[in-house]
Amino acid sequence: MENLKVVLPTRAVTRYGIASGRVSASNQHFVEEMPRIPPDRGSRPFLARDMHGRRIYHLRYNRRMRGLRPKQTIAGLRRFFQEHGLQPGDRITVYKEEGNEVMLMGKLISPLYVIHFERVN
Repeated sequence: MENLKVVLPTRAVTRYGIASGRVSASNQHFVEEMPRIPPDRGSRPFLARDMHGRRIYHLRYNRRMRGLRPKQTIAGLRRFFQEHGLQPGDRITVYKEEGNEVMLMGKLISPLYVIHFERVN
């Protein structure tokens, strides 16, 4: 197994809807391996939380929420996988790396996330 470490700003992480999980067999979207939240009023059954407790959506259902058209979303994620040489079934772990936050006027503006890709091949 080969490990690849990539550091991305929060913006990139949220744009691609990445949390811990694996690349889907179709290599078009990302499958989260997170406990699902039972649906309640105002939420959707596919709602999940990331490892920091924030609510995230499966990428496929999250297009409208992020203002991206479906083709842009799929193309963007495919490009992201190709850039890093990811294959279907590869595992992805995202965690916040301490000490990499960018402070501006005392406010946290760009915490960096470290993404570990574990290649299956």
